[in-house]
Amino acid sequence: MRLLGKGKVRQQAIDELIALPEDHVLRGPVLKLIYNYLKNIEGQSPKNREEKELIMELSPAYYQWEKETIEKGRREAIQLYLESQLKIRFGQIDEALASIIESLLQLPVDESSRLILQASREELLAKFVA
Repeated sequence: MRLLGKGKVRQQAIDELIALPEDHVLRGPVLKLIYNYLKNIEGQSPKNREEKELIMELSPAYYQWEKETIEKGRREAIQLYLESQLKIRFGQIDEALASIIESLLQLPVDESSRLILQASREELLAKFVA
C-alpha cells in the first residue's frame, strides 16, 4: 500500500522492494503487480502530474523485475537445452550427470554444447566432479 502513497513514503517503499532478495516470497508478485499497474496507467495516458510521478518512480522497480525475469527465463532455457543434449547423448540423466548441470551452466553455451557432444561421460564427470 505504501507503494501507492506519496513522496518519501512511496520512495522508501520502492527502495525496500528493490532491495529485497530475488528469492523473497513477495518480491516477484509485487513487482508483477507494479508491471500490470504501470501498463494500465500508461495505456490510459497519465492524466495528471501525480500519475506521471508514480510512473517515473515505479519504473526502476519494474525494469529491475523485467531484467530478472528475462535472465531467469534465459537461464531456464539454457538449462533445458543442456539437459536435452545430455539425454540425447547419454540416453538419460542420472544423479552423476545431473550433478554437473550447474557447472555446465557456468560456461558459455557453445562451450558446454561442445563438451557434451565431444567428451565421453567419464571425461565430463572427471572435469566437473571434484
